[in-house]
Amino acid sequence: MADNLHEQTDTGSQTRTPSTSPEPATFSAPSSLSPEPPPIPYVPGSVSWARFRYTRDLSDLTEATDRIQDAITRAADDSEKLEICQLLQRMTMELLEIHRGTESTELLRATLRIARTCVGTLPPSCDRRWVAFNILAKVASTLFAHTLERALIDEAVTALRRVSRTETPDDNPWWADLRMVHAIALCTRYTHFHDEDDINDAVRMSQEAMIWIGEHEDEDKVGDAAGNHGNVLATWALARPGRWDELRDSIAFNRKAIQLCEPHKVAKWQFELGKKLRSLYMASKNRACIDEAIACTEQSLQFWKRAPGWHAWAEVRASLSKNYWYRYNYQFYKDPLDLDRSIVEMLAVCDNLTPESPSHRVNSESWALAALLFHKYSHGNGTVGDLEEAIDRAMVAVGDLSPDAPRWLNDLGTVMGMVRQRCREHRFESNTEYYLELYITGLSQRIAVGFTDASERLCVLEELVWALRLNYRLTKRNTDFLPYITGQKDYVEALPRDSPIYLKELRRLSHGVIEAFGELDGGYVDQTIALMKASLPDVRPFVGRETLTCLDALVDLYSLRYESRRDTEDLRAAADIVQLTNEERLSREGDEEDEYGEIADANTSSSSDDSSYDEPEDEEAMEEDARNADEEARAREGDLRNVRDTSNEGTSDEEFRIEEQSSHGIAAEDDRSSSHGETVGSDGESWVTEWYFMLDDLVPSPSVYSASE
Repeated sequence: MADNLHEQTDTGSQTRTPSTSPEPATFSAPSSLSPEPPPIPYVPGSVSWARFRYTRDLSDLTEATDRIQDAITRAADDSEKLEICQLLQRMTMELLEIHRGTESTELLRATLRIARTCVGTLPPSCDRRWVAFNILAKVASTLFAHTLERALIDEAVTALRRVSRTETPDDNPWWADLRMVHAIALCTRYTHFHDEDDINDAVRMSQEAMIWIGEHEDEDKVGDAAGNHGNVLATWALARPGRWDELRDSIAFNRKAIQLCEPHKVAKWQFELGKKLRSLYMASKNRACIDEAIACTEQSLQFWKRAPGWHAWAEVRASLSKNYWYRYNYQFYKDPLDLDRSIVEMLAVCDNLTPESPSHRVNSESWALAALLFHKYSHGNGTVGDLEEAIDRAMVAVGDLSPDAPRWLNDLGTVMGMVRQRCREHRFESNTEYYLELYITGLSQRIAVGFTDASERLCVLEELVWALRLNYRLTKRNTDFLPYITGQKDYVEALPRDSPIYLKELRRLSHGVIEAFGELDGGYVDQTIALMKASLPDVRPFVGRETLTCLDALVDLYSLRYESRRDTEDLRAAADIVQLTNEERLSREGDEEDEYGEIADANTSSSSDDSSYDEPEDEEAMEEDARNADEEARAREGDLRNVRDTSNEGTSDEEFRIEEQSSHGIAAEDDRSSSHGETVGSDGESWVTEWYFMLDDLVPSPSVYSASE
C-alpha cells in the first residue's frame, strides 16, 4: 500500500513529447546589448537521453548527470521544469527496480542524487510536490538499509514531514498513506537510534492513518493499513518490557491484514506475523506460538522462493533460521533437527551474500552461522568440520570490519577464542598449521592495538607464546623458532617476579636462547643474561628445582658468550654460579623430601614441567606414540570428535606425555586453561546470544515490502 505512493507521477500535467528530429538550436549573436540567448527547444530530450543511459548503461553515470543538470539550467519555464521532474521521477523508480537485482550501493547513491535534483527542480506552481518528496524518502530509506547512516534516515523523515504537515485529507486523497509512510520511517529510526519521541509519534500517526483508511478505502488498503499499524505497535510494545497486551494487539492487526489484503500480499504479512509470534513466544514460552511462527514463515518462504530477486527470500530464511533456533534453545527437550534446520537456512542466506551486500548484513549473518555451528560443535553434536566452518564464517565477518570499528576488537577476540579451541583440541589434524597461523596473526594484531589493562596484555602474550611454541613443534622450521624466542622474552618481561610460573617461563627462555645462540645478535643475549641475573638469587639456600635449572642455563649462556667474545668476566661469572649450585646440591644429598635431593617449593613445583632440561627424551618418538594412541582411541569410540570442555579439565596421562619437554626445553602447554584466565571467548552460549539473537527487527524491511507490490 505505502509503496504504491512512490509510483505516482504527475499524470495530470501537460506533457511535451520531443520530436524525433528536433529543430536545430538557434543562438543570437554575442553582444553586450543582446538579451539572454533563447532556450534550446525540447530540453527534456536531454533528460530522456540521460534516463536511457542510466537505466541501460550504468558505467557512465557522470555524463548522464551532467546532461540532467544542463537540461535543468536551460529550462525556459515552469512547464519544462515540471516535465523534467516527471522524467526524473520515472528514472528514479526505474533505477530502484534495477537495484533490486544488483544491490549496488553506488547505484543507490546515484539514484539519491537524482531524487534530490528532482525535489530541487520542482516549480512553485506544482500542486503534487508530495510525489517527489515521497520518492526521495523511499530512496533515502533504501540506502539507509544498506549503510545505516543516520543522515539518510533523517533525510527521509524530513522529506515526509514536509509533506505530512502541509497536506490535509481534503487537499490530498493520499494523505493517510503519506502519514503511514512517515510513521514507518520514524519506526525505522527508533529501531536503530532509540529516540522515544520517534516511536510515540509513529504510533499516533499510524493510528490516525488506519482510522481514516478504514472509513474511506477498500478492503485491500484497510488490510495494508492494519498490518503497518501492527508493525509499529509491535515495535512500541517491545520498547518497554511488559507491554504484552499491545504485542497481542499487533498480532491481531497482522491477522486482519492477512484476511483483507490481496493474495499476492499474503506472504508479506505472514512473514511479519512470524516475527511477532516469535517475540510473543519469548515472553510466554508457549510452544504453540513458536510452532505457528515457523509455519507462517515457511508459508511465506514458498512465495518468496518464486519471486524475482533474492533480498526478501534471504530475509525470510534468516527469520526462519532464528525461529528454529528459538524452538531448539528454549525448550527443555531440545530437538537436534531444529538446530540442523536453523543451520541449513542460515547457510543458504550466507551463500547468497555478494560483494555488493550491505556490510552490516554480511557481518550479522556470518556471525549468526558461525554461532550456530560453534554451538553444535561445543555441545557434542558436531565435528571438527563444524568448528572449522564456524571459524571461516567468523573470519568473513571480522574481515568485513575496519580495525577502527568499535566492535572490531570484540569480534577479533571472539573468533580467536574459536581458533584457540581448534588448535588445542585438534592439534594433530592435518591443517592445524593454518589455524595456528590465524591465531598468531590475530593475537599479534591485538597486541599492536595496545592495552589499558596489564593483566589482559599478559594473558594475550601467554597465548601467543603457546601458539608460537606449538607452531615450531609441528613445523620444526628454524624460521618459526626465532619468533617463539622473541615472544617468550616479551612474556617473561611482562610476568611479575612473584608469579608461580615465572621461573618456569624464564627457564624456557634461557633454553631457547641457548638453542638459537648462533642466530641471535649479541644484544639479545646480553638482555637475556641481564634479565636472569636480576631474577635469580646469588646466595644460598635456593628454593626449588627451577632455580637450580635456571642457574645451570645461565652458566651455559655465559660459556657460549665466552666462546664468542673471549671475555674472561664471563668465565668468572660462570664459575661462581657453578660453585654455588654445587654447594647447594651437596647440602641436599640424602634429603628425602624430593627425589632429586632438593627442597621443592610448593608453588614452583606445581607449575613446573615434569621433565627437566637435563632429561634427554626422544620427543619425536613420544609425539608419534601419542598421535597413534589418539587415533586408536578415536577409532574405538566410533567417531573423530573431541568436543570436551577444556576450561575445567586437566590433561590425561596420554596427553601429558606429549607435553613433556624436549632436550632443548621446548615444551608445549597442556590443554588446561591459561593460568591467567581465558584470553577470549569461552563457551559458545554467551556469544551466540550476543552476536546472533539480537532484538527483533519488527520494522518492515524495505526489500520485503517492495518486492511484492
